Amino acid sequence: MCRIRKNLFLREAVGQGYAKKFIQFVLDFVEERDQKSMYLSVLKSNVRAQCFYEHHGFVYKADVPYSTDLYDIGMNIMKFDYCNQN
Repeated sequence: MCRIRKNLFLREAVGQGYAKKFIQFVLDFVEERDQKSMYLSVLKSNVRAQCFYEHHGFVYKADVPYSTDLYDIGMNIMKFDYCNQN
């Protein structure tokens, strides 16, 4: 099992295809190492990212409380399962 810990792009890079290339590279990299699944967390408020990951085969798994000293933000855990992709 693998986990993406941070995946951040500058606002100017949004819509340029970098995230698509990045996630495909990561998925291929992980699959070549015979891993069966991969997890990531995404801010609950980042609906655009959630849709992006769903489009690339990730599914919602759980909510995780997450907060800063100023805000309660919340995270969604998403999973990519190689067994379900074929």
